[in-house]
Amino acid sequence: MGQRISSVATLVLILVIPMVTMGLVWPWTGPAASATLAPYLVGIVVQFAFEQYARYRKSPSWCAIPFIFQVYRLHQLNRAAQLVTALSSTVRGAEMTSHNMAIISSLGTLLNVLQSLGVICIWSLSSFLMRFIPSASTTMQ
Repeated sequence: MGQRISSVATLVLILVIPMVTMGLVWPWTGPAASATLAPYLVGIVVQFAFEQYARYRKSPSWCAIPFIFQVYRLHQLNRAAQLVTALSSTVRGAEMTSHNMAIISSLGTLLNVLQSLGVICIWSLSSFLMRFIPSASTTMQ
């Protein structure tokens, strides 16, 4: 029961946080918000579709699907953070107006959200691995 609650809470967090962030920073960053967060959200939808298809087919490989997608999701978050960092350094090189300061602030928020999603993703991956890899104490008994 605890694992189910944890997995639902994680799913809600990894869906709600990017969508709310995209809505909040869109006025200042525009397409940069969708360029960083849309592939992440699409990856979640594709993972869910693959998992449902594997369960429908009763495939023994269903347990490998979350592992593969979690690792790729970490890669996506890393690439998105690189994009935000590059955009931020480009804007910092421009004249400091109130509009540019708002853009820098929203890019900073976007970077913080990407880092938070990375922590959630690592936590989710580690809890998934803990569930499917028996611990040393279990195997010694």
